[in-house]
Formats: sequence, structure tokens, C-alpha cells
Amino acid sequence: MALTSRLPLALALVVLSILSCGGPLACGQEEDPVKKRLEELYSGDEKRQTIATHDLLTLPAGKGLEELSRILVEEKERADVLVAILQTIAVDPEGQKVIAADEAGRILFPAIAALSDSRPAVVAAAERLFFAVRDFKDVRDRLLKRWDDESLETSHRIAAMDAAGRMRSFQLIEPLIERLGSARDERAQAIAQALGRITFQDFGTEPQAWRDWWFGEPEKGIPGQKERSTGRTREEYLEWELVSRPRKAIEKIEDDLAGQILELLDPRNFEQLQRALSNSLWRVRAEAAEGLGLLKEEKAVPVLLDALQKETRIEVQKKIVKALGALGKADAVRPLIDLLEATLAARHPNPGFSPDEQKLVALLLQALGELRDPGASGVAARIALDRAFDPQIRVEAAKMLGLVGGDEAGKALCRLAVEEAEVKDVSILLAVLSALGQVRTAEAVDPLLALLDHEVPQVRSGAADALGMIQGPRILDPLLDHLAKADPVPRVRVAIVTALGQTKAKKAAGPIAKVLAEDADPSVRTAAAEALAEVGSADSISALAAALSDPDAGVEEKAWGALLAIVTADGGEIDRGLGKRAATEIVNKRARLDRAVEILRQLLRDAPPEEVGPIVLDLAGALRSLGEPEAGHGELEKILASRPATDPSFWPAKVLDVELLARSGREDEARAALLGLAEQPGYSDWVDRIRDLEARIEDLVKNSASDRAHTLLARPDLKDQDLADRIQAAGPPVIRALEGPLDSDDRGLASRAAGVLAKLVPDSGYDSAKPLAEQPAVVAKWREWLRKRP
Repeated sequence: MALTSRLPLALALVVLSILSCGGPLACGQEEDPVKKRLEELYSGDEKRQTIATHDLLTLPAGKGLEELSRILVEEKERADVLVAILQTIAVDPEGQKVIAADEAGRILFPAIAALSDSRPAVVAAAERLFFAVRDFKDVRDRLLKRWDDESLETSHRIAAMDAAGRMRSFQLIEPLIERLGSARDERAQAIAQALGRITFQDFGTEPQAWRDWWFGEPEKGIPGQKERSTGRTREEYLEWELVSRPRKAIEKIEDDLAGQILELLDPRNFEQLQRALSNSLWRVRAEAAEGLGLLKEEKAVPVLLDALQKETRIEVQKKIVKALGALGKADAVRPLIDLLEATLAARHPNPGFSPDEQKLVALLLQALGELRDPGASGVAARIALDRAFDPQIRVEAAKMLGLVGGDEAGKALCRLAVEEAEVKDVSILLAVLSALGQVRTAEAVDPLLALLDHEVPQVRSGAADALGMIQGPRILDPLLDHLAKADPVPRVRVAIVTALGQTKAKKAAGPIAKVLAEDADPSVRTAAAEALAEVGSADSISALAAALSDPDAGVEEKAWGALLAIVTADGGEIDRGLGKRAATEIVNKRARLDRAVEILRQLLRDAPPEEVGPIVLDLAGALRSLGEPEAGHGELEKILASRPATDPSFWPAKVLDVELLARSGREDEARAALLGLAEQPGYSDWVDRIRDLEARIEDLVKNSASDRAHTLLARPDLKDQDLADRIQAAGPPVIRALEGPLDSDDRGLASRAAGVLAKLVPDSGYDSAKPLAEQPAVVAKWREWLRKRP
């Protein structure tokens, strides 16, 4: 037998002994070395059995190996003997494989029988043996050769395949898939079962399914040629599965046990929680720590601090630190600082923190931040300013400074804002900006203003956010200047607009209103509406009313909220003057009529009698100017219905409502409404006006169609199809009125009329790309169609 790199130390020593002594008897070895070892093997003492097996394996000329092979085949009673042999062959007392690759076949084939033993301990030991030699190519080749030997009984071949599966060697996957193609019945089942043991997959006895899975592209299944989401090769993926599956099973058992313990744990009992803090299951310790924090008992502080220093599981450390922060006791500050200092000292000046150590330091900083004790700002400032520390730890230190506040924290953060401005990695700078917004020191204004021109958008927006939190008169003009520059990044524009709103300066209302009207990004317009609500200037009413027609629902909703905030007095009631102005602006901007009505209804609810008439009259006039008398009449009718018909303060509005009906082409309804008004007491006060309106109804009906057509055509917010739908709904008089705009010298008006007619008259042949004058046949067809309207 050749000496190889895999030849174990014990076998090597035996070989050297034989070569140097000329044979075992020449060195004075006992005449029958096997007998004594066998007695030890059958002694029943586990340790002696292991040593005996180990000695038998190291005997020269393979005598011990032959005897062990015989026992594996013939022994039927002593399970402990079989287990001792199998375990010792797999791993020796020092954790190394005892059997060499080129000797493995002589002992492994007899061990195959152990896989079918009725005793679980024997089977488990045999499985461990085959897994231990999974890297031995000689063993794999021998098992495959045994499978391929047609002279063997099927049961022996299937046993060899079973052993191959127990090896769980990834090198066997492709040979087994290849052999599956020519196998049938129970032999195919044996190969499929072996593949399942190795891969944790189940594709049955279909060879192509196994090929697709193993050789396929990554997106078609794991592992493919390389599993993309983890970056593992096929072998790495399966190796991970071998390790993770048993671990997951153990974790599930631990979780179930922890759940049972927690059901018995009284969350109000301090002593029980304290004992549970030392439990071997981390979930129990975590729940105990959280429970101690919720109890709010001062005596929990030293208990938690002691547990924190001993704890190694990060999940539990988090709970302990959070509990200490929740307790809010000054007694915890000094011990936490000491623990933090000790942890840092062990690594400084070349930190090299492990992930768990880094998390622990971060948690300690978080706990000290939650305790809000300025006494902790010194250590945090030192960490944040020292670039020798890990960047993430410095980030946590900066966050902590923002929480504890104070002069020392403010000075450190201002210094950091300057020093980190030129650093490529802006993670620390962003944390500093957020912290400065919390500390709100006036000293930060200058460095923050300088950062408004930083090359990184997140820094610019962070600086604006911090300035908005600090406020003060010095930030107004610089922010307005940056608003005028229109930063290319929407998030930055949002931050600047928001900061201007936080200043509450009336000077900012106009520029913010311009952003609301013109910015292309809905998030910026939304921020502008919110900022106008903060400023609270009545000059913003017009811009907010226009924003009620914004195509983005979020902007419209914020604009409405801002409008209400401006027109609402301190007592919660709408200011009469501002409310009336807002309602009029809403209608004049062709915005949401229902919003205008909502404001006016609130005004009418508490208005004194002398103001009711003017309020409704103004609304009626605004509705009339909208150019959509049907909608105007509908909304006005809702308001008029809220007061009795005998209320003279509503008469002017009722007269205007009759006019709206007439302009809608509803002549009969207008005359009926006018008759009803004339029958009310006090008619004599309005006789001249009512008679004048009665004489004008016919002219109003006749002329309003043309007016309405022109008004609708002038609406830039309506597309051709929407415009056509509205004109068609308005009735034949308005439809016929399109002939006038069609002849207009105003090309824009004529083009709009043509666009509507193209929608109303199908297949007219209109070409929008050609001038209307070059399409006389189309125009003639439209005129004929219009004149046929009733």
C-alpha cells in the first residue's frame, strides 16, 4: 500500500514500524494481537471499545481490518459493538479520519449491511461513516462499480446505491443522473432516492427533470450553473443546505421549548424575570429583558447591566439595551459609558470590530441616546470626530449627539458638518445633519447654508431640513435664493419649500405659490401647498384655489387643507371675509364647485341675516361667470334650499338662479321659477326687476347658447373628447352654435370647434394636420349636419 497524503498518522506509524523492524515479531509484538483487542471490543465499556477498534485498524497486514469486516457482517446481537466499530472508523478521538481512502472499500462494503439494521443506533452510526468518507473518490467509484455490476443480485446493487446516497457527495449527482436514464422500476427508484438524499430535491424517476434542475439556467431553478440571489455555486448551495437544515430543525425545537417556558413566565414577577434572564434559550432571555424594562423598577438596572456584559447573542443585547433606555434611570448612564469605553479601548486605535461588537457599540450608543443625559455627549463626540473608528459607529455617535443635545453636542456636530463636507462617503454627514436639526443650535446656520450647494443631493436636502428645524431670520433670504435656482432634484426642492414654510414668513408666500403653480413634480407641489398652510398668508388663497384643479389628487387634497387652514379663524369658524374670497376664487379659477359650496355653507350656517343675501349673491354671480349654467344652477339650488322661500335676503340670489335656468336653455323652468318668486309676499319691492327678467328670458335662451359654446371652447383644460361630451350634453342650441366659431377668423377658436365636430360627426374625413380652409368638403358636411339639429 502506497503512502499518500491521506494515510492517517496511525497507519503511517505502523508502516514505519514494519519497515524498520523487519516484521511484527522482530519488534517483540505479541503473537496474537487480535484476540486481546477483541476482548476489549466486547467489554461493553465505550471508551475501551473505541481504543480496541482503533488498535485493530492499525495492526499490520490488514489483520485487524479483516476481523472488523467479519464482525460487521456476522454480528447480530451486540449493537454496541457494531456502533463502536462504525463510529471509530468514521472519526478517531482527535477528530481525524482513521481509515485511508485506498483501504476504505474493504471495510465499507461490509458496513453497507448496517444501513439495513433494525436498530436505529446502528443505522445512525453507519450513516455517519458514509458521510465521513464523502470526499473519497475511491469509495465513490467502488459503489458505482458495484451498482454497475450486472452479476450481483438486485438487492446488493440497491444497497450500494443506498450507501451512495448516504455519502451525500455532490460528485455523485451527475453520475447518478446519467445512470437514471437507463434504470427501470425499483432500480430507478433507488437512484431517485439517492439523488433526493444528496440534493434535498424530489423529481422522481424522470431523468430530464433532474437534468433541467442541475444543468439549467439560474432563473429556472436552484442551483443552476450559479444561483444568482446568493452567488453560490451548485456545490456551495448544497453544502449550505447540509448545514442549515439540521440547524433549522434545532432552532425549531428551541423555539417550541422557549414558547412553553414563556407561557409559564409571569411578566409581572420581577424574580421570575430575573431568573429567566440567565436561561440557556436566547428567546427566553430576550423576553425577560423586555419584561424587566416594562416593569419600570429601578432595581432592574443593575440586573440588566450585569446581563448585558455577559450576553453574546445580539438579539438579546438589543432587548437589554432597549429596556435600559426605557427605564430612563440616571444610574444606567455611567455603567453604560464604562462598558462603551471598555469595548472601544479593546480595539482602538485600529478598531477592526467584529459584526457583533459593532452592533453592541451601536446599541450602547442608542441606549445612552434614549436616556437623554448630556453627560454622555463627551464619549459620543470623541467617537464621532475620530476617523479611526468604523463609519457606522461614528454614524450612531452622531445620532446620539442629536438625542442628548447640549452645548458640547452642538459644537461637535458643527465641527463635523465642516470636516465631513469634503468626504466622499456622506453617511456620517447625513447623520450629522439630522442631529443638528434636533439640537437646533444657531451656530449651525452657517455650515448648513454652505451645504446647500453640496454636490450630493441628499446632503443638500438634509441641510435644508435642518435649517427648517432651526429656523431664525438668517435663513430666509438664502433659502429663497436657492428656491429661485430650482434645484434639479425634486427631493431638494421639497426640503427647501418645507423649510421656508417652517419660517412662517409672509415674504415666502409668493415664491412658494409660484412653485405650487409651476413645478412639474407632484411631490414638490404637495410640499408647496403644505408650506403655504404653515405660512398662513391670505395672499395664497388665489394660488391654492387654482391648485384645486391640479391633476394630482394628493396636491389637490393638500391645497384644500391649506385653504381651509388659512380661512379658518382661531375658534374653528371660517372667517367671513376670507371664506367669501376663497369661494369666489375657487369658482373663478374653474376649480371644484363642491369645495366653494362647502365653504359657503359653513359661512351661511352662522352668518347674521344681513350678510346672508350678499354671500349667496356673490356665489350666484361667480357661478354665472363660470359659463356652465347647468352646474351653477344645481349648486345654487342646493344652497337656496337651505332657507325658506319667504326669506327676502335670498331673493337676489333666486333672481340670478332664474337667469341661470334661462341660460341653460330651460325656458319653461325659468318662467315657472319666476312666477313662483312673483307670488311671494313683498313682490312689489322686486316688480321692476322681475318684469325685466321675464322680458329677457327668451333672449337669454337664444343668446346663451352661443355664449356657452364660446365659453366652453375657450377652456384649455378640456380635451376635444371632453369638450364634445359637454357640448353634446348642453343640447341642440349649443351644438348649433358651433357654426359661428367654425367661421371665426380666430384660428385657435376655429380649430377647437373643428376638433369637437370631428368627435360629434363620425367619419367626416377631417385631417387635423391640414388647414381647415383646405378641407371644404368636410366643412360642408359639418354645416349640413348642424342645420339638421332641432
